[in-house]
Amino acid sequence: MISFTSSAKSGISFKSLSFFKIVTDNSLASITFFPEQARYIKERTWARDQRIIDQPDGSIILEMKTSGWWDVKRWVLSHGGDAEVLEPEKLRKEIIEEAEEILELYSED
Repeated sequence: MISFTSSAKSGISFKSLSFFKIVTDNSLASITFFPEQARYIKERTWARDQRIIDQPDGSIILEMKTSGWWDVKRWVLSHGGDAEVLEPEKLRKEIIEEAEEILELYSED
């Protein structure tokens, strides 16, 4: 879901955009973003009920409820090695499987 609020310059506040709407199953996703990506993740609202936990090393943990499973999976994959799913385990396993498929694809001679 994308929600808009006005800002002085553009009329849109990117901080108010919610990219992963909370819907039916309320699965908690917990994702670590390493320091290189952490500041960009903190600039936006990814879900209405998100929680960002700063880590001593400059990384963050983003917690949010979502049932937009496919979208979250693609989004995490787009961050490559700068993001790691901690929970749910099922999503973590799906990303591992996809990463293995990618590795196999690029390892073929």
